[in-house]
Amino acid sequence: MAGRSEELAGDCPFSTVEFLDQDSPREACEVRSLDLTAKPSLWRVAVRVAVREMRRFARYGFFARGVERLRVTLLNMSQQSIMQHDMATTPDRIEDLMEAVAAGHTYLTPDAYYELLEEQVLDISLEEINEHIKDMCSHSLWFEPNSKAPSPNAIVACAPTSIPDLTTDELMKALKEAGSEPIEPPKDVDVPQSLMSRPRIIMLMQDKNAYWVSSKVNAARTFMLGKLMNGVAVNMLRSPKKSGRACMRVTCPGGRSVEVKSLEPSQSGIPHGAVALGSATVQEGGAIGGWSREQIELYCIDNLVEVYAQVEEGSIHFDFIFPSERFPSVLQILRGLMTDFKWEGDAFARGRESLEQRCREVESSLEERSKAELLKLMTGGDLRFSTPRSEALQSLTLTDAKDAMIAHLATEGTELSIVGDFEMSDVADLIRTYIGSVPARKSSILNTLPRALTIEENGKDIEVEIPDTDARSVVYVAGKMPSGWGYNSDGTHAFLEKNSFGKRAPRDVLLTDTKARRNHPLFAYVGYGLLREVLTRRMFSELREEANLSYEANFKVIGFDNVNGGYYLATATAAPKNAKKALEVVKRTLAALRDGKSSITWANLENARRSVTGRFEGGMEGDGYIVQMMSGMQHQSNPLKAEQLFEDLLAVTDSVTVEDLKLLLGTLALEDNQMYSCIGISAGDHDPLADGSPPRSPPRGGSTVLRH
Repeated sequence: MAGRSEELAGDCPFSTVEFLDQDSPREACEVRSLDLTAKPSLWRVAVRVAVREMRRFARYGFFARGVERLRVTLLNMSQQSIMQHDMATTPDRIEDLMEAVAAGHTYLTPDAYYELLEEQVLDISLEEINEHIKDMCSHSLWFEPNSKAPSPNAIVACAPTSIPDLTTDELMKALKEAGSEPIEPPKDVDVPQSLMSRPRIIMLMQDKNAYWVSSKVNAARTFMLGKLMNGVAVNMLRSPKKSGRACMRVTCPGGRSVEVKSLEPSQSGIPHGAVALGSATVQEGGAIGGWSREQIELYCIDNLVEVYAQVEEGSIHFDFIFPSERFPSVLQILRGLMTDFKWEGDAFARGRESLEQRCREVESSLEERSKAELLKLMTGGDLRFSTPRSEALQSLTLTDAKDAMIAHLATEGTELSIVGDFEMSDVADLIRTYIGSVPARKSSILNTLPRALTIEENGKDIEVEIPDTDARSVVYVAGKMPSGWGYNSDGTHAFLEKNSFGKRAPRDVLLTDTKARRNHPLFAYVGYGLLREVLTRRMFSELREEANLSYEANFKVIGFDNVNGGYYLATATAAPKNAKKALEVVKRTLAALRDGKSSITWANLENARRSVTGRFEGGMEGDGYIVQMMSGMQHQSNPLKAEQLFEDLLAVTDSVTVEDLKLLLGTLALEDNQMYSCIGISAGDHDPLADGSPPRSPPRGGSTVLRH
């Protein structure tokens, strides 16, 4: 529906829109719903477009070529399920079985389902499909004048109080007006089989500048680190744990950390929010070369390719999840993104709206707003580590967003991390063809990394109050520390000597030689992970079991790729009346560990060791976790992250001692005048049960407007 709003001149009303049709065991019936999130000021436009498209399907159904594509897609998805069936966990299978029983379905194995699907999907005619589509969308015709169509069971709207014109009467008026608009049959879309012609592909295969300048492969030929002539780095791990599937993360170093620190006129560089807005524009866009956004979206659907763009403080990521046999399709999309992406105004508008929506969510969320205010205090208002401001986003142009992204998409520094069920030699040839032939381009960002996260050591306490219907509170305590890899904000390392990249050692040496253990590249990374587990358990014990003040407590180590320095964040939730007591307990617990009044025990360490080991072993069963671990292995800003991460992590985990954890604890700013704290309180001003009456639910039919 968002893709059919061309007449909106770039100001798309939707943040998200989704039509759902599912059997609901709870409701004991089939439930159909249209869920949309809209820009508050454009809610009428969103309603108009949504109702119009629903009516279009109800009147005209689908078109022949679209149905044929869906047939192929359904069969491909079913084949993928067959290949992955052996990897399904017992709880997943039990859940599927329980759902089938609850909904009155016949439970089928993936093999049986595919056989039935293959038989049925070819026999179903276009007329039968359209008859069902029209039935699914028939309730949208109720809004038409003099209609005898069935009415929707419920219409629910939730709006901020700043939109006073969204009332039940106004909502129904907008729906009726939308039902009176003329509609035309849906237009067919020509979906490409390939984004490149065969002669073009052959020409890329013969490109003399496309070759590997380095390639390091392990003895089992399951892991590879390589670099192409144009500067693109590639990390590959062959893993058959998810049969027929692959996952690829494209990492471009830089991220929000290369934006300006403040809005002062004297600041020069990438404007505040431009990197985030550029990433959001790519996510909302998709037009490549001569292909439109809708064509590329359908191309991804046909090839079962999922694509996500996200920006972090130290890098930009593009994640691709797909069947292994679709590598050519994925690499064609990536090449188009790097060389021929079309920057469109409507995608820019949707990207900006999604970020502004995120700003509003932070402002209204107790936890997010409290953390944002605390981080602002700690960093002296450094905007690189805060959610982009709405007023700054409004001042940015499409050119600002485009320039920020192009600066990141240089071949130099771009890294592909790939894991899945494939032959490495075949994939290496495809990467050389499609990505190795991308013209080399130097990065203007790479030599400025790593950037620094600077935190002043003059702790302060603040309180944040958020209006809400529920009275609750959250407590945060934070302070300066090295990054998760041990780098201080000034670039020095907490344990390694200057210009040292650490030194590996066998497991038996790590267990007995303190110097060798602390000189290992993974010592800080593993040690801080263990320390996090120990402090989380200690805080929970003190707050929940001893003081009975909190129902949740945790301790986190916060750091970012390509950024030196980090901070710790201790979190506790409590009733508002107990918030200050909880804060005192958190600070007292950390101070006791700092002063040695309460020591870390061997039992604490062993429990933490089991948690870290279990998390690593469980994560290695999933491609997404492995890709995340591989990302950044060839980035020059962190030479400690290399291939030994997989080989040595458990050995280093087993070798860490209590004294090591005490050493690591000493790198945290835990003095009273170094700790920052924030108490966030949402003060509910009305108790719905105060008068003794039970809470009321909206009626089963009709419309409801809720406000917050």
